[in-house]
Amino acid sequence: MSTPVKPPTPRGPLATGSSTFNPDTVFRQWSIKPRPLPQNNDLRTSIIQTFSLPQNDQYTYHAIASVTLSQVQEAIDHGRQGGLHAWYRDEEGRVNDIQAYTQVFSPTTTPAKALIAFASNAKKSSIRALSAAYLQSQRLLLSHIVIPRQKNYINPAYDFWAWTSECLEWGGPTPLTEKLQSSRHILPVFMHHFGCVVPSFEALEIIKQETQGCKDSVLLLVYPIVGAEFTKKVLDAYEGTTVVVAGTQNRSGYTAFRDMRIDEWIARERKEYSKTVQVALPSFAGKDEALFVFERKGP
Repeated sequence: MSTPVKPPTPRGPLATGSSTFNPDTVFRQWSIKPRPLPQNNDLRTSIIQTFSLPQNDQYTYHAIASVTLSQVQEAIDHGRQGGLHAWYRDEEGRVNDIQAYTQVFSPTTTPAKALIAFASNAKKSSIRALSAAYLQSQRLLLSHIVIPRQKNYINPAYDFWAWTSECLEWGGPTPLTEKLQSSRHILPVFMHHFGCVVPSFEALEIIKQETQGCKDSVLLLVYPIVGAEFTKKVLDAYEGTTVVVAGTQNRSGYTAFRDMRIDEWIARERKEYSKTVQVALPSFAGKDEALFVFERKGP
């Protein structure tokens, strides 16, 4: 009689190239100020320290491009040379109020009020005004979903993202963002270490509330694959009532349906669902991302 094969022992969280990485250590570091964010825009050192990587780390990150940390740092050091920060410019060639944009997603603020402040304090026809008006026009959140404020919330992904916005001179998406086809060398690194989207406090609270109020499992799709009818097949198999999608909010086609947003596809192809939530996510430079919630309609 053969001896049954034991299943492999589950491994804990890993960071490729590190034998000592421990996420609990990262969160403890983040509870102490100043937090280990890039100093003088030195992302390479900050990533190595945060994820306990070797000093000579040569790992190749793959996404829209294949890069090493050293190559990413070199690109950062070149700044806006070669149009690397050419998302938009005001009349004076600057992007202002970047912090006002990143603060919209701070857990210490109420998102709806933060968006109002983002818009009301913007100069007419400024990039800030364009972005604020656009984000407000896309927002849908039912009144029964209340997002609390949280003063001591730890979110390294959000803090690193806020740094990238300052570094890359990004003040938020506008209606013209969907025409952008460029991105930045930093993105593969962030997708590898933090995931495809930045989990804002508001987004996590929405998912939490949807989960608590749902008798079935909630289906979460993060940048769902649209090729080979993957998204269609997943929804065909899903028997629950609530679908949450994190992905592109415009029609750029970035890892999404060509010339069509996910909510437009749902409205056309899955008429049994209705959209109940659409809120902006912290968007990486040149991108426009949001969290959508779709509820299956009653009989």
